[in-house]
Amino acid sequence: MRNLSHCATKINWGTTPAGDSYNRAYNAVKFVPGMSMVIAGCTDDIPAKCFNFKTGSTLKEFTKLQRSCYSIDVSRDGGQVALGDYYGNLLVENLLYSSL
Repeated sequence: MRNLSHCATKINWGTTPAGDSYNRAYNAVKFVPGMSMVIAGCTDDIPAKCFNFKTGSTLKEFTKLQRSCYSIDVSRDGGQVALGDYYGNLLVENLLYSSL
């Protein structure tokens, strides 16, 4: 059983101009099968991001979404992601990942 008294990996959404990290309230989160990736969506200038959950680093920012990301789905093979935004638009993108 994992010790839940502290975070295993801290993933920050971004950094303020003063250098402080901040996190958003997430609307949707999805792990990508077979890869060390997690995709999270919130209400922000950048509504969705893909993170490496082992290191906490940002792998991709989904900037084509408008205002908020409310839904995320990933194909069973982890090759595609579908994201839904505030205005009902659906963005479908291929996921390419190399574990260098």
